[in-house]
Amino acid sequence: MPYPGHTSAQASPTLVRTLIRTLMVALWSLLALISVARAQTPPITDNPLSTTAAAQPRLPDMVSGRQGKLLLTSGVSSIDGAAGGGLTPWALTASHATDNSLGASTFFTHIRLQDYTLDGYGIAIGWGDRLVASVARQDLDTGDSLAALGFSGLHLRQTIVGLKLRVAGDAIVDSDRWMPQVAIGIEHKHLDAGSFAPVLRSLGASTTGTDVYVSATKLLLAQGVLLNGTLRSTRANQNGLLGFGSSARRAGLIDLAVSAEV
Repeated sequence: MPYPGHTSAQASPTLVRTLIRTLMVALWSLLALISVARAQTPPITDNPLSTTAAAQPRLPDMVSGRQGKLLLTSGVSSIDGAAGGGLTPWALTASHATDNSLGASTFFTHIRLQDYTLDGYGIAIGWGDRLVASVARQDLDTGDSLAALGFSGLHLRQTIVGLKLRVAGDAIVDSDRWMPQVAIGIEHKHLDAGSFAPVLRSLGASTTGTDVYVSATKLLLAQGVLLNGTLRSTRANQNGLLGFGSSARRAGLIDLAVSAEV
């Protein structure tokens, strides 16, 4: 089921598999290019070019790259573990890691409603403001809301493993230009439905699924505005807490989510 307010369209299994393969090939190709480029980059030296140059007033040594990101430009953790806006991943990378540094971020979310309680927690590790790996866990406590159906105290637990790669743009450096920051990502989800699993199987829903997405995030730094658009291929029902797909819907959905933050 798509999120309320989102635009969705059905996609054939062949299209989804092709999209996943294409994104994975692009991911590994970019990682290989990054490794080769870093291996071929000559070290920075501060030797003077001549005796005359050495006699001139010396400027501070140039430092490669940015030393730290602006606060809050790593976004917040989405319930799936990726950096984003709560429900939807953004193109921003988790933590404040830049250049060759490593960074990490963790989160814990507790949502209590009249009939349900949702707990979510996870960790994301980022390398060089480029690549992020994340793991998240969700626990939906249905309480007594399903007691009439024989599922009193049912817990639906989901584990999500994600990988995100920034492929173009820089939200901070390009804040005064039209170019957004763009990232591709993949999230593999596994649902532990407990005693509710036979019900999901009878409806044709599986307990595992993989989402593939591309996000574009534009930061208007002077105006204090952030714009984001995320296109996601998914078969998840209610983000995966009610399984993936069904007998009536074997194909995935193409889900579009747009947001603006001030």
